[in-house]
This record gives sequence, C-alpha cells and structure tokens, in this order.
Amino acid sequence: MSQDTYIKTFVPKIDISKSEDDDNQKWYIAGYASTDAVDTDGEVIEPQGIDYDYFQKSGWITYEHLPGASNVIGEPIPDKIYADNHGLYIEGLLYKDSPKAQEVWNLSEALKKDSISNRSMGLSVEGRVDKRDSNNPNIIKNMTLTAVTVTTHPANLEARWQGFTHKSAYEGYVIDPQAMQDVSALRRESLVGGGATNDVANAITTLTYVLSRYNGKDVLGEAEKYMRAKGTLNKNDLSLILQLSEGISREEAYDFVNRNVKGV
Repeated sequence: MSQDTYIKTFVPKIDISKSEDDDNQKWYIAGYASTDAVDTDGEVIEPQGIDYDYFQKSGWITYEHLPGASNVIGEPIPDKIYADNHGLYIEGLLYKDSPKAQEVWNLSEALKKDSISNRSMGLSVEGRVDKRDSNNPNIIKNMTLTAVTVTTHPANLEARWQGFTHKSAYEGYVIDPQAMQDVSALRRESLVGGGATNDVANAITTLTYVLSRYNGKDVLGEAEKYMRAKGTLNKNDLSLILQLSEGISREEAYDFVNRNVKGV
C-alpha cells in the first residue's frame, strides 16, 4: 500500500441481521472493521491506536468505498464501538430506504441461503494515518477513523468475527463480544427454567466466539477456575472444557477426567 493519507483495509466477515422484536424490523450490521492481522498489502493497524471519536460522532457506514450521498448506507451505534487486542469492533444501523443498503441486505440474505462455502461480505476502514512505526512503516501506530465501508473485496482471511442472530443491539438479548472476554459469558444460570433452546443457542454462539480468539484456551481456563471457586464445576463441565481446548473426543475427555480428577 502506498504511503498516502488514507488507508483502506478489508476484514471479513460481518453479520447483517434484523430485529425480530421491532415492528419496523430495523437492519443492523456488526463485526470487526479492522484487526491486528497483516492485511494483503502487508500492513498492520494497532487496534489501540485507532481514534474512532470522529467516526462515533459524525462518521458513516458506506458502500464499497464510493463517494457521495447515494453511497451512505448507515451509521454507527455510538456505544457499540470499541477496540480490543484483536481489533476494532463496531455495530451499526443500516438505512432501509437506501437503495445501496437494500443491495447489501439482499446480497447478505442470498449468501446465507446459497453460498456453498460460507462466504460473506466484509468491512473496511478509511481514515487518516497519523503515525507509522519508525522502524517499520508497514505498522500503523495511530490513525483517525472517518468511515467504515461494506465491501465484497477479497483479503485478510485471518480476521475473526462474531455475528448477531436476529436481534438488534438495542432490543432483546445481545451477544456482545466485549462482554464475552471474561468468564461471565460461560455461566450456567441462564439455562435454568424456560427458554432453554434459545439459551443453548446463545451459549453455542458464545463458545464459537471464544474458540475463534487467539486466547480461547486462556478464557476456558479462567472459566474453569471461576466455576471451581463457585462450587459449580463437575466432571461433565471439565470433560467439555477438555474437548474444546484440546480437540479430543468426548470419550477421551471423560476417561481422562474419571482417571485423574478427584474432588469434583
């Protein structure tokens, strides 16, 4: 990538969904707009160096990096933007009356139904490069984010993502990756009583996100410590943690726990 003022870096994948609880069924978009992975141009944006204040207050979600009002398809949800060690996560509202937003929505629905390889659109950031690493100019230390665009351009396959299924950020439940970073995401209490199917589905989504992260094993380890301290840990829990963290079979995990773990 040339040393110009603005940068554009693609990150698959995103999730586009509607709120079931809203009579108007608003359209929402969610995903990592930038990650700490090297992009196809060999550059890295340090997540903590992204200044998203302007984007949060005045920026837009746009279509394929194209200029002009007709290519503005939405806006960010201000309190649903954050940077973590993985990258910059955003949620946004799409404008249903925008023809380009409708294109994005229709393609998203088509991909969910027809893609044989789980393909998805992605997000890409635009902004001013404020500082590059003095020893390696391919490392962007600081940037000012001005826009996030929805794109179909292929690139960075190492990027991770977490989707929302059929619920908005404002209504009903929400599965928030920021809230999933600690062990509270793996508590059992929500499975007690009615609505178990919905809660199990949420738990599966949570575990999928945890396992996709670079520190997934650490999170599972902390979950084990938390449950042990609370007195809720049992051999079934330990066996599942082993299966998820080590990739072994259910039978192998149960055998190991029964032979080696005492006092649970």
